[in-house]
Amino acid sequence: VSVVETVSAEMTISGIEVPETEEELNALILALEATLNGLNEINENSNQRRLVEEECTCTSVIKILSIGGMTPDRRLQSEVPVVYEIIQSCEGNCDSDTSDNSGSEEGTTKSSVKDLANNLSSQLESDAFQDKLKEEAKDAGVEDVVATIQIESIAVAEEVQVATQTNAAVSFNITVSIPVQNFEELDPDVIHLVVGALNDVLQSVACPQDPDIISCVSS
Repeated sequence: VSVVETVSAEMTISGIEVPETEEELNALILALEATLNGLNEINENSNQRRLVEEECTCTSVIKILSIGGMTPDRRLQSEVPVVYEIIQSCEGNCDSDTSDNSGSEEGTTKSSVKDLANNLSSQLESDAFQDKLKEEAKDAGVEDVVATIQIESIAVAEEVQVATQTNAAVSFNITVSIPVQNFEELDPDVIHLVVGALNDVLQSVACPQDPDIISCVSS
C-alpha cells in the first residue's frame, strides 16, 4: 500500500531584496527548497521515520509553490509570502489515518505530514533557518537577496490531502512456439539477437494496456 499525504503552508519573509532577473529568482527558489528540505531531513532523522517493524517506510519532500503570490516569471515584493507544500510518501504496511497518533505506542505508527509541518515551523523560527538559507543562497550566487531576512509569520493549512494506492504483483506464463529450420546451425549471436527481439515484441503484445498498471516486464 502506498500512502501520499500533502499539506500546504505559508511563511512571510521580510528583509528580502527583489531578484533582478528570472535566473536569480529561480536560484532563490532552489535555495529555499534546499533549506527547507535540509531542515526537514534533520526532523526526519530525529523522529525515526522508519518504523521498528520496518513494514512501512516514509520519505518526504518540500516544494516551493510560489513566492510573493506569484509564479517564478513574476517579480517579488520587499515582504513576501512563500507558499510551500510538504509531501510525505509511505510504502508498505502503512496506516492511512494519521490524524491523531497521540495514543499510539512509539514505533507502531507513522507520524502525519502535519507533524512534519509543525516541527519544521519550529525550525523556521530559530536561527537554523537563516543560517541554512544564507549558506544555500551563497552557493546559488544570490546571497545578497537574503542578507537581512526575517520570518514574520508561519501558517500551516488545516486540510491534509491523502491519496492511497494498493499495488499487487501479478505474474503469468505464456508459451509461444515458433517454427525454425536448421536451428542448430544458427550462430549463437544470431540466436541472442532473435531472443532479444522476441522479448521486445512480447513486451508490447502480452502486457495489458491499462492505466491502473504501473509497470509490466516480460522475460
